[in-house]
Amino acid sequence: SDWMPYRVSFGEGLAKGTNCLSSYWRTLVKQLELTEINQGINISVLLGFLEEANSADPRLVQKLLDESAQHPILKRFLVALHPGDKFSVSDLERCLSILGDPDVEASMFEPILWQSKFSDLPKSLILDLAHRLLAEANGAESVLHALTMIITGAKDEEDALGLDFRSLGLTAAKQKLITAQSEQRPTAEYEMESVIKACLTFRGNDKQKLEWVDTIF
Repeated sequence: SDWMPYRVSFGEGLAKGTNCLSSYWRTLVKQLELTEINQGINISVLLGFLEEANSADPRLVQKLLDESAQHPILKRFLVALHPGDKFSVSDLERCLSILGDPDVEASMFEPILWQSKFSDLPKSLILDLAHRLLAEANGAESVLHALTMIITGAKDEEDALGLDFRSLGLTAAKQKLITAQSEQRPTAEYEMESVIKACLTFRGNDKQKLEWVDTIF
């Protein structure tokens, strides 16, 4: 997990230099299994390998991702492991299959809510994921972080979230207050403030706004 340059490029080079992608992948995974997890893990080499392998044999990569969803370490990074700049509904289904796994943190799913790579997914599925995250430990915190990323850089008069995401933000903020924990990410208070400001600025969501005020009192 220490700093090291060119990890992704190194993984890409490994994939380019072998005529047996599956064998090299299993060698990489075996080395990962020897790593002390408590010291942190960086998956950039693995991601670089999958990025290059996907251009040569996308069907194999789909199989490797299915296996990763069942792997005790790789499943914790499953969303990030998906290569390319597109993320399909079947990719989402693969990731949702491990939502609720006690070894998988809600924060792994945050990028799906805000990164452009996932923007082609139906909005209904993204909203469903967000509501399901609220039922997970630290899920409200993850939702607030994702919504903060959406509104970052937006002008005050710009409704970057829209009605559905504002409703989600108010619900997540209320839940975060109710289940407040002593340990939280350093930016938690800023994210709460940013999301609430964005939600209260625009009309609509009256029910959720009243619930938010009631929660404060």
